[in-house]
Amino acid sequence: MNRLGKFFLVTYIFGLSFLAIEEAVNYLKLVDFPLYTTDNDFGYRVSDNQSGIFMRRNSWSFQENGLSTFYPDSSSDKVILIVGDSVVLGGNQIDNHYRLGSILSLYKESKVISAAAGSWSLLNEISFVKKIGIDLSQFSTVVFVLNSEDFGQPSIWKSELSHPTHHPLVSSIYLFMKYIYPRPPAASVDTKSPRQWTAEWPGLLASIPGKVIVVSYPTKRQLTNPSERIAELAPAIDTLRALSGDRVQILDVAADARWNASLYSDNIHPTRAGNQVLGAIIADASR
Repeated sequence: MNRLGKFFLVTYIFGLSFLAIEEAVNYLKLVDFPLYTTDNDFGYRVSDNQSGIFMRRNSWSFQENGLSTFYPDSSSDKVILIVGDSVVLGGNQIDNHYRLGSILSLYKESKVISAAAGSWSLLNEISFVKKIGIDLSQFSTVVFVLNSEDFGQPSIWKSELSHPTHHPLVSSIYLFMKYIYPRPPAASVDTKSPRQWTAEWPGLLASIPGKVIVVSYPTKRQLTNPSERIAELAPAIDTLRALSGDRVQILDVAADARWNASLYSDNIHPTRAGNQVLGAIIADASR
């Protein structure tokens, strides 16, 4: 075989291999994940009315304004709103039935609406709740799940690799760029117009007539190193407590004997079992 023939043979084999990989990626639904919508006020949110099943096993579903709604097997008319970042959102590795909102709905036998997006800060959450006009009077309880990274400036949209706004044209190349090529930060912090959550939290709190619970959620590192938790998380929680008075119940997850380091999938996110324990802790506090 001459040189040109070898070139065409190699190209043919490479092309077939690439097509086979692409077909496998799509069949396994490795890029079947939620899409995001960007916004000037709150950075980004999960897009409206979409559902899927990542890796053909982990289902997900979002309704209008990127909210997730979980219904209990009961006739209770109570509705709970839970707000947070990726801890509340759940991520691709957690099936919809085992996400925090679903677990809380099961324990409380109440409808639960989840408003969350990966890397959101408290300021993102405040802006989101205000802009989409959620009627906060409908909720018997509003829960904010906050960690030490949530008290800075709001996050803004950064990359298609972390918060995709459309499905990739070539799935295999997208996965290579996302997981093998050096990854970009999940989101960027907005430093152009500095804001203070301490100035905006009281106004949001005043608009909530029902019970308010703030879940003080430690990272795995902070849980196993109390001095780091005291230095990194406690000051913000103490400030929030001082601003809120008796209007807010502060729930310290680290102080609950049921919570331990084995319930994390990484430094921040709970496992499926972790969501079950965290949901039980929140449900007990909201009685």
